[in-house]
Amino acid sequence: MQEYDNLRDKVDTQFNQLFSKHKSEMNCASGCHDCCAPELSVTRVEADMIRAFLEGHPERVESIKKLIKANPHKHTRCEFLNAEGLCSIYEVRPLICRSHGAPILVQIDAKREGLDACPKNFEKGMSMLEVGDWIHLETLNTLLGLIDWRYALDQGREKPDPEQDRISLTLEALLTK
Repeated sequence: MQEYDNLRDKVDTQFNQLFSKHKSEMNCASGCHDCCAPELSVTRVEADMIRAFLEGHPERVESIKKLIKANPHKHTRCEFLNAEGLCSIYEVRPLICRSHGAPILVQIDAKREGLDACPKNFEKGMSMLEVGDWIHLETLNTLLGLIDWRYALDQGREKPDPEQDRISLTLEALLTK
């Protein structure tokens, strides 16, 4: 779906710009996986994008099945994470994974927002950030929700229920339609 692809590209661009600008404060690197928590879930549109990728790469599915059986992180990390800390679905990882590590603006309560980031990043604080040097999580989630809603309508489904239509980020859930 083009809208999802556009949003994904914008998140990647924003992350890359933030990383370039604040490279000395961001310790994100290949193999770092502190943010790769188990039990994450994704929207239907994200699940279908990952599913389509996996259906086009059956060798990857077999590799992931072996990875899950080996369980290198003993259920403390996402099951798509290999023993070296690399993501098996990196090309199609969901938006939550694409924004990990970047400073994010989060809604604290009805009147307040605050900045957050991986504890390995911005260890001296985030005072050097300028306006816009973050990913606004509420905006990202709203846009993703709207895209998922449109995706549901395009498929002839009713408006999705965000609480019920989330798909577990596991191979089993993704391969089940």
